Amino acid sequence: MNYKIMFSIIFAILVVTVIFAFSTDLYIQIYDPNWHGIINSNKSVDSTKGKIFIVGSSNVYAINATSINEQLSNEQKNYLVYNLADQGDNPTRRLSSIDNIISHKPEFVLYGIGIWDFQKPISKLQSHSAIDFLLQPGYFFKSLFQDNIDLYGYGQGKIFISPKDRSLTSLKYILRGPDQHYHPFIHQVPTPIHSNEKLLEDFPPDENDGIDVTEESKRIIALNQILHKFQKNGIKVILYSTPESKVMYSAFQPQDVDFQRMLNNKSNEFAIPVYFLHEKYVDLEIWRETLHVAIHPDAQIYADDILKIILKEISQ
Repeated sequence: MNYKIMFSIIFAILVVTVIFAFSTDLYIQIYDPNWHGIINSNKSVDSTKGKIFIVGSSNVYAINATSINEQLSNEQKNYLVYNLADQGDNPTRRLSSIDNIISHKPEFVLYGIGIWDFQKPISKLQSHSAIDFLLQPGYFFKSLFQDNIDLYGYGQGKIFISPKDRSLTSLKYILRGPDQHYHPFIHQVPTPIHSNEKLLEDFPPDENDGIDVTEESKRIIALNQILHKFQKNGIKVILYSTPESKVMYSAFQPQDVDFQRMLNNKSNEFAIPVYFLHEKYVDLEIWRETLHVAIHPDAQIYADDILKIILKEISQ
């Protein structure tokens, strides 16, 4: 065997792995709501307005922060809302950027959490021995980047976050800032609505092994750390359960009681409010697919309910 070739391949793999690990969340960790990029450094934001951050996974990005800001302005509320939803977000990933969020001193943070955020890893991603890693190197990368793996079945256990995409996103953010200032990580692009029958036909859920919301769960531990950090720094947090389509709710309904109990326990433990939206829209046709509310005028009810929560919390 040509050892130079072997070592070159190993070195290339290590370089790619390091770049991927570094770039995956870089743009979140350096996020600044006042940043418009080097090219647009002359732009500024009204710093007299209080900041409200909405965080969560792509299930949160359908909330139109621009529309909410317009309505807050109409009601003479001196706040700006930023939707910081990010693809594949979960408590373990979000934990790495919490210090950055705290540094910007938001008035409060609205944290959307979905029942699928606590889904048990599919069997292919369970722990492997060193021999397994040697014989199947793919297991190593899937284990290393488990938080970036599609656990919902659509990607069949594949890494769904592109290193190239994330690196370019970070570079673009540094040079010219986010394309949509109040939605810096995921674009607000109009999407069609599908009927519940179409959802079941085109996006049938795979079998799942349930959820893990015990205190020993890696993501529950991360969620506790996030809430502790906010509490320690005097930043109010509001939890809410993100909406579920009828198809997805049916797949997870047996675990619904445990999920709600977990959120209520966090509400009591940290003395924070919690709102439940995950069942509210199951019979409505507002979905682009089973996991995401559509970005569509007929799906505005989601953003309207979030606005009501924000107005209620502002008044208190």
